[in-house]
Amino acid sequence: MLRKIRSLLQTAMLLTVLTWISAAVPANARQSTGNDLIVRSAALVTSGEISGEFRPLDLSNAKLQGGCNDASFANFGLIYEDKEWRRVSVTVMTSDGIASGQTGPIALDWALVSFMDSQYNATQFRGRAEFTITTHDASVPKMTGRIAGAIPGYGGLMGPEVIADKSIDFEFTFEIAASCGETP
Repeated sequence: MLRKIRSLLQTAMLLTVLTWISAAVPANARQSTGNDLIVRSAALVTSGEISGEFRPLDLSNAKLQGGCNDASFANFGLIYEDKEWRRVSVTVMTSDGIASGQTGPIALDWALVSFMDSQYNATQFRGRAEFTITTHDASVPKMTGRIAGAIPGYGGLMGPEVIADKSIDFEFTFEIAASCGETP
């Protein structure tokens, strides 16, 4: 019973943080306007504690959360529903900014990969990962990239920092109608 309550509290805290991040998008994080899809493609492939390939059921319901700031930090994530999971999310955090048009490898402080089931139980993994931006055009706006790594289990805001006996290897590729840095 205590484990169930703890899991529900962790999930509530995660949802609160993600909602807070999405409300704090800096003005210089540009997104497409109108009826265009913000998330154009997303594919997460994992092995380990959770194995499989996870893609959005409906791209029009996929969400871009957070923002980018070339002057301080960058954090953003993509959240979507998969055929197996109520929510799949991949979030990145870097204390370095991402400049407008910047491509190549980006130093990440951490990546967070989360899976939420139909009962709102979250299984999370967090650690260092590689992030490479392949296309980054603020005039369109458009960004494509790849995030990959081997990361340990994570107990959430109220759990242990590392759950050593649980981990995943992952690769996440995406295309979004958004960009980081100053507006051109």
